[in-house]
Amino acid sequence: MTSASRANDPGDHWTEALSRASEPMTLANLIMLGLGLITLLIGAALLFRRGGSEAGVYVRRIAGTMLGALGVVLMIFAIGLSTIRSAPNA
Repeated sequence: MTSASRANDPGDHWTEALSRASEPMTLANLIMLGLGLITLLIGAALLFRRGGSEAGVYVRRIAGTMLGALGVVLMIFAIGLSTIRSAPNA
């Protein structure tokens, strides 16, 4: 078990993993980033669209918010996958 005083020792594998240069985005990461951007834009279009009945506006706001959140999560996940590599085996 690592004590709090030794958590940031130079041999800490998390700091080594985070300090390495990031790898370029792979095709899968770029596709996920693109899908996240498209989902975010569709969500914003639904969220700010005018007109319709009161129930329709309510449904569009919910759908727009959910699609926007999904888009943001996909983009954060794609960027995270491309910037952080797993730590080497100790």
